Amino acid sequence: MKMLIAAFLACVTGGAFAATYSLSLHGSGIHIPDCWEDPAQCDPGQPGPQEVSFSWVGSVTAVVVPDGDGTWSGADLASFQLDANVGSFNALSQGIEGSVTILGGRMTSVDLVFRFLPGDIEASFSGLAASYDQPAQHHYGPTFASGTLAPIPEPETYALLGAGLLLPTIRLARRKRA
Repeated sequence: MKMLIAAFLACVTGGAFAATYSLSLHGSGIHIPDCWEDPAQCDPGQPGPQEVSFSWVGSVTAVVVPDGDGTWSGADLASFQLDANVGSFNALSQGIEGSVTILGGRMTSVDLVFRFLPGDIEASFSGLAASYDQPAQHHYGPTFASGTLAPIPEPETYALLGAGLLLPTIRLARRKRA
C-alpha cells in the first residue's frame, strides 16, 4: 500500500517533493526612538535621543522543490520565511530576490534580499549573515539589526549529547561503589 501511495504522489508531483530547511538567527540591534515615541527625550533640557539595544532572535525557513543539494532560486525556492522578534515576513517564490544553497541536507547559505511594505524596510542575507534596516518612518525612529544564521540542532543531537553526558556520571557512580 505504501508503494502505491508513493507512486501516486510521484505522478502527481512529477517526482519532485518539497523539502523544508531551517536556520536559527541570533544577533543584536538598535532602535533610535522618535520624539513621538518618547516626547521627554526631545525636550531641549534632555541629552537627546537614546538608543535602545535589543537581541535579534528568530529563525529562517526555506522550502525548495525538488528536494536535494543545490542552489535554489525562482520557482524552485517555493517560499522563504523570517520569523523574528523584529522584521518577520513570509514570501512566496515570486517575491523572493535571491537564492538558498542546500548541501548535505542542510541550508548552508542564504543570499537574498526582501523588501517590506513600505519599500524602504529591508532584510538581507549573505552567506550566513543577516541584516535588517528600517529607516525612520512617520512617528517612528530607525531600527537596525545584524546577526548570524546557524543550524538548528536536530532532536537526535540533543539525545546524543544527553547520552554523552550521562556516561561519565555512570562511570563515576561505579567507581565510588568499588
